[in-house]
Amino acid sequence: MERRDCMLQMDELYFSSFDFEQSREDSNTEYDVSFHIEYAKNKKDSAKFRVMIRTAVENKTGSVRIRLDTVGIFTIENFELDRDLNERILKANTVAIMFPYIRSQISLLTTQPGLHPVGPWVQNRPAKAAASLR
Repeated sequence: MERRDCMLQMDELYFSSFDFEQSREDSNTEYDVSFHIEYAKNKKDSAKFRVMIRTAVENKTGSVRIRLDTVGIFTIENFELDRDLNERILKANTVAIMFPYIRSQISLLTTQPGLHPVGPWVQNRPAKAAASLR
């Protein structure tokens, strides 16, 4: 069987910003979630990309607010060979790779005494791209 290396590789992932606010004790666990996704191509290396996902979570009463910025650095080998296919890979697969880390980070940081853990709201929720490749 021939071994094939993956075209897409995550080189780095980090949380550049995290903000959690709870203004009062509230048992409301209905959350609104939004995502904003930005893609940026490295000017020095056309195979490298920076993907930033800004996640915002707020419960229906507004007493719980979470903001999380997650950055992933990715490499796509031979990006210029099939630009359309690779842009689709970049926009769909990078988000799919980063999403479990986002869900885990929010769940981990909100599982504290006296809080209702935030987490199930992102089960199987697709993130949609909000910006084009620059």
